[in-house]
Amino acid sequence: RLDLLLRYLDIKTLFTVGFSADACLLTTVIDALWHDYKIILLRDCTLANDMPDEQEDIAFTKRMVLLMESLYCVTVTSKEFIEACKNTCE
Repeated sequence: RLDLLLRYLDIKTLFTVGFSADACLLTTVIDALWHDYKIILLRDCTLANDMPDEQEDIAFTKRMVLLMESLYCVTVTSKEFIEACKNTCE
C-alpha cells in the first residue's frame, strides 16, 4: 500500500536513514529501487550491526554505506540535507 500512496502523491525520491544498514535498511533500499524510486541515504544517520571490536569506529557501517553508495543510492550528510531543504524553502 505504501507504493500506491507514494505514486498517488507523485513521490519519486525517497530519503532513507536508520538501522540496520546491513539488513532492514538495505532491503528497504533495494525494494525501493525495484519500484523505480531514486534513493538518497543520509549516511551519518545510518548504522549497521558493527561487531563489538568495530563499534568505536563503526567500520562495518562505513563499509555498508560505501557498498550502498556504490551500488544502490546517492548519499549525503544530514547537514547537506538540511541545507538543501533550507535552500528550497527560501
